[in-house]
Amino acid sequence: MENESNHGSIEALENILSEVDLLLCTTTPLPENRTARCRELLDAALAITSDLLKPGTSSPAVALGHKGGSATSDRAA
Repeated sequence: MENESNHGSIEALENILSEVDLLLCTTTPLPENRTARCRELLDAALAITSDLLKPGTSSPAVALGHKGGSATSDRAA
């Protein structure tokens, strides 16, 4: 259930970022090269959300938690 909720939240975030990207494309350029920087940040954020939405992708925290549990189990034995 939690994964479905996270997945939905990430999809919503991706939609918001895509809309901001569209707005930025249709807006007069900002001074001091701010538009280019905004586009770089949006591209990075969209890439991250896209990676998180790929099937079979687990978060680094999940991988680390699994490793930590295995290490604790090995020490107990």
